[in-house]
Amino acid sequence: MLSQIVDTLIFITVAFYGVFPIAELLMGQMIAKVVLSAVLVPPAVYAFVALGRRLDAR
Repeated sequence: MLSQIVDTLIFITVAFYGVFPIAELLMGQMIAKVVLSAVLVPPAVYAFVALGRRLDAR
């Protein structure tokens, strides 16, 4: 999650500074990325571990 926040800070600042007000973009992007990573990463890790165990059992 920390990497998503740092990535957002760097990208939005470089890409949109002076073009759009970046405070709203930063907050929206950070919230979306952190929520999505918190929701999607644990099930993905669980699924890949299960897949790895199935493949090792063969």
